[in-house]
Amino acid sequence: MEFDQITNRFTVDPGWLWRFYRSRAKPHAAFVFSVHLETPFRRPIDTFFLSSRHVVDPINNITVRDRLEITQERGFLVLPRVGVRWQNRDTTYFEVGFQRGKEFDAFTGYQFVTGNNAPVKCVPDAKKTIVSCIEDKSKDPNPTITKNSTASAILMNRPRSGFYWKSNFTLPFGSRVKYEFSDEGDFFAKNFDTDLVTDTRIRDYSKHSVKFFVWPNLSFGPALNLLLYQNKINKNWLTQKQFTLEATMSFDFFNWREKKVQLTNKP
Repeated sequence: MEFDQITNRFTVDPGWLWRFYRSRAKPHAAFVFSVHLETPFRRPIDTFFLSSRHVVDPINNITVRDRLEITQERGFLVLPRVGVRWQNRDTTYFEVGFQRGKEFDAFTGYQFVTGNNAPVKCVPDAKKTIVSCIEDKSKDPNPTITKNSTASAILMNRPRSGFYWKSNFTLPFGSRVKYEFSDEGDFFAKNFDTDLVTDTRIRDYSKHSVKFFVWPNLSFGPALNLLLYQNKINKNWLTQKQFTLEATMSFDFFNWREKKVQLTNKP
């Protein structure tokens, strides 16, 4: 089973910022009150290979392993946050704070129903993976999981509590080139009785990009996305890297009177 923590996520952070003093001059510090909302961009789909096999070419004696595909509903993470923010210029800032909320429809395992048999479950475990569980239960002579089984995800609401941080930094190299670094992370320090091995303990997502400007509001360039992840219970580490080529265009959505100006100038 593979989790894509970088691309398959949609987030939004509505909130309110209260400066320590009324001046808008930078640098300045402020309290931040926000709500972090996160959900998968597309519904998670997992494909598992079973121990059973079937013949696809009897002449050449070729067999393949049976497969079982499972689609589940999106989970929804809601985390009210309280933090402090230091900002110097519009694109350079650092923020850290406390968060506590709940993950709705959090993944808890899989349930399989085969014929008239009683349902069987495979749940995350520190000593035995879900893949191993499904393979063991699909072995002959009396498999309780087959390619014809009705499979569904077990979902439940579970609490989340810990700390968060986010930052952004830009370094211009003249008027046409700019290096940009951004980082956001979570540390769910508090443990709950319902925690599973698939739950997040530490997640840090950073992005390094170099932007070449065609116009002041249009740029393109390479980017490197990095993920550092640790789960709960057995605290295994996972690292993901992703290289992309990005084009970025900024504009004022509410300014319809100066469309041509927005193509060649900053909004």
